[in-house]
Amino acid sequence: MLEVLSKVKADTMTPRSVRSLVEQAMSELSMRGDPKMRAASAASYLDRAGNDPNLPPHIRTAIWGALSTLEGLREGG
Repeated sequence: MLEVLSKVKADTMTPRSVRSLVEQAMSELSMRGDPKMRAASAASYLDRAGNDPNLPPHIRTAIWGALSTLEGLREGG
């Protein structure tokens, strides 16, 4: 998942505001602590990023895919 988020962050079509949110989500995932809490926090950042009206469709799809994975982690799967 970090690889997908790295690609989103590096994509030149990703708006700066979204790039910042993706970076914060990646930071949360890299921290120590309860994995469910880290997943929930990262999902919050990605949810805001995925709702940006200026987001190109391919970036939105990648973010939603990462969100789906995080939801599975957050629910203990």
